[in-house]
Amino acid sequence: MTIDASLVLSGCMQTTHEMFYCLDESRYAQLVDLFLPHGTLHRQGELLSGHAQIMQAMKKRSSTQRIRHVISNGFIESQTSGLAHVVAYMTAYRFDDGTLRSGPVEINRPFRMSIVRTTLQAAGNTWKIASMAFSTEFEFTGDTR
Repeated sequence: MTIDASLVLSGCMQTTHEMFYCLDESRYAQLVDLFLPHGTLHRQGELLSGHAQIMQAMKKRSSTQRIRHVISNGFIESQTSGLAHVVAYMTAYRFDDGTLRSGPVEINRPFRMSIVRTTLQAAGNTWKIASMAFSTEFEFTGDTR
């Protein structure tokens, strides 16, 4: 049985976009649920394995930051039955002066640009993250506010 690549990409990118939205909105329980129970997340030089480790790392994030991750250029690098390996670009925009703010904030530049490599596994009518890793391509310099 051949699975339409556009349907696979659409499903995989839906999960990827949802994961970053949950990250940006500090919806960590929802974020963790997008991973397989034994799923891994390699971020900031640390390999997190399983829901508990991922949740523990999320709880360490600043509660005053405003951050947005823009995901683009996603494509299926390879695919086997029930597994898809997706590559995308991630540009992060970040502001954190230690206070919670409402309304727009001014920043001078993006924070970082990375390549995101994700392996997703079909799980019924959805896709779950088996592994996700980031490799930073650009670190932007200057004031982040």
